[in-house]
Amino acid sequence: MKIFVQRIKLIRVKTLLVSIIVAIFLWMYVKLGETYRYNLDIPMVPVNVQPGKTLKNELPQNIKILVEGKGSSLMGLLLFWKSDIKFFLDLSTIEYFWDCELNNYLNWIKLPPGYEKIVVKEITKPEFVTVELDKLLEKKVPLGSEKITVIPSAHYVQVGKIQFVPDSILIFGPASKISIIDRVVTEPLKYKNIKRPFEDYALIKKEYEDLFTYSLEGVDFKVDVQVLGERILETVDVVVTNIPAGYKVRVEPGTVNVKIRGGINFINSIDKSDITVEIPWKKEWKRLREYREKLIIRHPEDIISYDELPQIFTVIIG
Repeated sequence: MKIFVQRIKLIRVKTLLVSIIVAIFLWMYVKLGETYRYNLDIPMVPVNVQPGKTLKNELPQNIKILVEGKGSSLMGLLLFWKSDIKFFLDLSTIEYFWDCELNNYLNWIKLPPGYEKIVVKEITKPEFVTVELDKLLEKKVPLGSEKITVIPSAHYVQVGKIQFVPDSILIFGPASKISIIDRVVTEPLKYKNIKRPFEDYALIKKEYEDLFTYSLEGVDFKVDVQVLGERILETVDVVVTNIPAGYKVRVEPGTVNVKIRGGINFINSIDKSDITVEIPWKKEWKRLREYREKLIIRHPEDIISYDELPQIFTVIIG
């Protein structure tokens, strides 16, 4: 008896579920057969710009349109084809300037095949766009490395600047605005605890992408990282610079030892001739006097620090 009652209840539940499902399908069938209006955001794509010309001003990337059609067609369009709907702004006849009333060109909105019964009623936003064209120019610009951060491990150091291959790229854009770009940088990259030279690839950061195109998507680059070392350059000559005519000058001691620090391979390639040790002439100096002075040491920029021994020198004016 209990089993019979349970079967009756189960049959009733199944019947109820089937009834609900059928009702939902009938409701959807009726509703999807009705006509609806719907607002869509679609891309606006400029096309057919005359050879040798380009856009001078930025245009809206998207426009808002009002479409009308049966619910079933609108559902299919939104679910499967929305990304294929575009407004192609035809600039083939435009020389330099155009105030375009968009609703005059609804036929430039392309719907996917099979959805011709959907009607584009109007473009609701914007109603007008202003198009300005300019002469297309190209410009070669260098690559900047400021967006690439390299942090060597302790007791290591980066030697030299980041080297790009190639070290410049071409940009193409309107003649009146191409001067605003004088260099191009990469998308940000960060490297930590680096102990050896390495190579990698960086994407170009595309500024003003609506107005300019770039000859490359990205570039290869090299970074030299070396063990930090030090080396002593002995008996580097000390020179007094800008001595007026008629003066005799002697420095004691006449040479200095310079301890330099930097990447080990780099400092081992340094010669004494790469270091200049100077004491600039001072206009207040007088004949037959002695002056105690410090040095100015000029060195390659990849020497990260230095010490000189001794540090004070005697300048004797004859």
